[in-house]
Amino acid sequence: MAMPKIGRSLRAHAVLFDTGAYVALADADDESHDIAQAYLQTITDQRLPFFTTSPVIYESHRLLLHGLGIKPARRFLATVISSPVTVIRPHDAHEQTARSLLDRYRDVKLTLTDAVSMAVMMDLGIANAFSFDDDFTIAGLIRVPELLRPR
Repeated sequence: MAMPKIGRSLRAHAVLFDTGAYVALADADDESHDIAQAYLQTITDQRLPFFTTSPVIYESHRLLLHGLGIKPARRFLATVISSPVTVIRPHDAHEQTARSLLDRYRDVKLTLTDAVSMAVMMDLGIANAFSFDDDFTIAGLIRVPELLRPR
């Protein structure tokens, strides 16, 4: 599996939102809430395009539903729908690449959701993941908290 030319596309400065970012933004008691708010403001101030995947939305909704309850989970969905985020619905090639990533990094606790997000990022040339997981860096992607410093 050849690595894509990440960083050379029009989407090189785009940011893909991961589950951890969405949960941190939605949960004021989350240990990463304040930093997530600051990074969201930085990303917004820099007018970077936002992306996510449908599996990330499903996973975030599930975690919020079971962790915080029905209202916060529904509020999350309403917020995502009304935000400028572009939701990518993975296709077969993304899923094949995700399975290859799971095989390649078999000793890493990499979720299928994260592997699909990585596959989408590689396909679209998105280098930056708004995430609190280190697993994005194993695939040569950039975790946004290390890319952008809040002001």
